[in-house]
Amino acid sequence: LSPSLCLCLYVLQEELRELRQQPIDPQAEQEIIDSIEEVYFSNDSFDMVRHELEKLPPELNLQELEEYRDKLKRQQAAVSKRVADLILEKQPSYVKELERVTALQTNLQLGAVICTNARRQLRVAKEEFTEASLGLLANQKRRQLLTGLLKSLRTIKTLVILTYHCHSLNTLKPDKYYDTLSSINQILFSYS
Repeated sequence: LSPSLCLCLYVLQEELRELRQQPIDPQAEQEIIDSIEEVYFSNDSFDMVRHELEKLPPELNLQELEEYRDKLKRQQAAVSKRVADLILEKQPSYVKELERVTALQTNLQLGAVICTNARRQLRVAKEEFTEASLGLLANQKRRQLLTGLLKSLRTIKTLVILTYHCHSLNTLKPDKYYDTLSSINQILFSYS
């Protein structure tokens, strides 16, 4: 827990202890609480000041007013003590729940940092993947161009060989002449 929260809990605890230390008989305390009008427990929009002013008699008697004020103070003290008792009774579970909420908040903050980092890394990976994909596409296109160039070079080589054979026909003997002519026909047939 944070130091400021611990300080607040400590101050609240001390105030509640002071209220609890006021001696009051539990039976008398219950009777005082039971004497509180039901209308005070009905809803949050209840205007208790207006309600008490409307109950005042037309002629005010100082003695009766002081007695009634003391009764209201006793009722307030009894309710405050009961609330203080309930708060102190539930304080360990409150502290435990507060620690759980604080841990949950820390985990959520950590989760947010993890998500932010993951998004950043995903964006970088996406950019790198796009660059790599474009590089692969460029390499594939280059490969296709080089394959076409290689095919053209082989064709040129074959044509050079064919030209050589055509020129050598004049110098060949008749039996070699027909063999060379047959090779030329095969080469031409393969490119047609």
